Amino acid sequence: MVQEYKRTCYTCETVWHSLKSREEAIKAGASADAGQFFQPDGSARSCSYCGMCGGTVITMGNRGPDGDKAELDRLRSCPNCGSHNYFEEVRDQEVLE
Repeated sequence: MVQEYKRTCYTCETVWHSLKSREEAIKAGASADAGQFFQPDGSARSCSYCGMCGGTVITMGNRGPDGDKAELDRLRSCPNCGSHNYFEEVRDQEVLE
């Protein structure tokens, strides 16, 4: 099971999703070695297609501590209006192989 955050913006009612394991890895300061998501050089590893990224893997450089904070802020902000005022629930997602 993969867990994700489902967030609903109180300002504009936009719904977005974020992988819980990704946020935990970033929060732990492990962006350069975040298990299944990043390689030691900070670039993204290939993953099984879940549809969240449209099937492309984006290569990222090593973000460092300030970049980690910015990435968490981005994941926790409404992608439509930028608000940080949202309702959050954790959902379990079945992984199809």
